[in-house]
Amino acid sequence: MIIGLLLVCIVTAGIGGIFWMEHQHEQKALALEHQAGTLYFDRSLDQPEKAKANLEQAIALYQQILDEFPHTSSAELAWYFLGNARAEQENYSGAIKAYESYLSSFQNNPTLRSLVMQRLGSTYIITGNRQKGLEVYNQILTLPEALNEDQVLFEMAKLEEADNNSNQALTNYKQLQDQPVSYTHQL
Repeated sequence: MIIGLLLVCIVTAGIGGIFWMEHQHEQKALALEHQAGTLYFDRSLDQPEKAKANLEQAIALYQQILDEFPHTSSAELAWYFLGNARAEQENYSGAIKAYESYLSSFQNNPTLRSLVMQRLGSTYIITGNRQKGLEVYNQILTLPEALNEDQVLFEMAKLEEADNNSNQALTNYKQLQDQPVSYTHQL
């Protein structure tokens, strides 16, 4: 009887310890995410050197979150902002890697998932892989919970228009016109 009670106490203490450690990791990751976000968004155009330094520091902090706390809720946003920051540095292969890592790791946030996919598609297009970018855009249009369909359709229409594909551009604009208005804002 005493051994059974002792065993229950040890198991309970072990489970409690695991939850405490997970909570501590979440808190540390959240603090890093806050620091990184502050640096990422504090990039004034009239101070380009400071803006560049802030972006580099934000990238380092997002990477630290992913290295030290990959299973926290902060890791999800870290992949997204890491991709965005690398794209802003014109490190497109790094951006693509970050976006793809997000997509392979996180399935439970359809809104953020579609935004990551949109950024991935745009990055493919910027790097000259128009076909792959359009494939990603078309995948977004099939997602039932995507809130950025209008933005994707607009980007697709602009691409067709730039390529003098007037009929396809008009089709996309018409489809855009028929879409309900979404009020998502890019993070």
